[in-house]
Amino acid sequence: MNSSSNRGYCLWVVPPNEGKVRKFRFTLRRVIATLVIAMLTGGMFVYMLGDYARLQLLRIENYLSLSRLNSEHQKLIHSNESLRTQVTTLKSAQNKNANYQQDVKERLELLASVIESATALGVFEKGSVNGSSKKRASAKDGLGGAEIDCNSTQRFAECRRLMSGNDTKGSDLLSLSSTTQYSQADLVAQLDRYIEALKVIPFGLPAQGDLSSPFGVRLSPFTHTVRMHEGLDFSLSRGSNIYASAYGTVKSIQRNSTYGLVVDIEHNGRLVTRYAHLSRVLVKEGQKVSRGDVIALAGSSGLSTGPHLHFEVLVDGRPRDPSRFLALAKQLKVLI
Repeated sequence: MNSSSNRGYCLWVVPPNEGKVRKFRFTLRRVIATLVIAMLTGGMFVYMLGDYARLQLLRIENYLSLSRLNSEHQKLIHSNESLRTQVTTLKSAQNKNANYQQDVKERLELLASVIESATALGVFEKGSVNGSSKKRASAKDGLGGAEIDCNSTQRFAECRRLMSGNDTKGSDLLSLSSTTQYSQADLVAQLDRYIEALKVIPFGLPAQGDLSSPFGVRLSPFTHTVRMHEGLDFSLSRGSNIYASAYGTVKSIQRNSTYGLVVDIEHNGRLVTRYAHLSRVLVKEGQKVSRGDVIALAGSSGLSTGPHLHFEVLVDGRPRDPSRFLALAKQLKVLI
């Protein structure tokens, strides 16, 4: 076996044309060793080439993955910033909404208390509205209007009832408006209902003058006996403007010996305001009026001691103290 592997061989290379003949000598062992070395070298080269290719592919994949992750990271950063901005905006909007709801609820409660207390918005003038003026009335101040004799027992009870404001028919002003039912619906709609209710309640002063005689028992300037005065007297100069105290319709324009020239304005089925001792009326029966409209001019017609306005508020035909409608008007000033 060893002798055969060490046996020599010759390879003659003869060119097709004339030339030098080459002779190569080799043994079988050398051929085998050369083939093995060539195979090992080739295998290692192929392995290294494949490993290099795999490494490059991994590098490319890693680069693409890193690029994708970086892009997603940037998107997440922007998305996070956007979400933070939205959260901040939502929190701000939530706070504003909470404050808005709280403000509206406070105003609803205030409006409800005003309506339930039979009050209305008023413009306070010097010495008027709330009856706080202690000035003694005199003939030149202008006095008049309807009076009830309080001397008899029956009349005294009537005067006392009117002074106390008690009424067997009820005095809840919520029932004066058709918008008496308040659901738990949205606050704006509920505010609208309150506003509609307030429209028909005597809001402001009917005249800009001094209060010369309040509602209640007084010494009559005509009979010099104790009588019940059924309204408020505002001392004015002749021709002063008289204003509608609330939204309504002119119910009647009359002239009689007590009130002189008088206008009644109906605000709903139960509430009427009366303006007496006028010198001139500027509206017509059936005419719609708004709060603050000039409806007449002051005078001294009828049973009167001088130019003034006699102002009454009637609920179901019964006189009520108008100052009660005006005294709580300060509550509404916070809404302005």
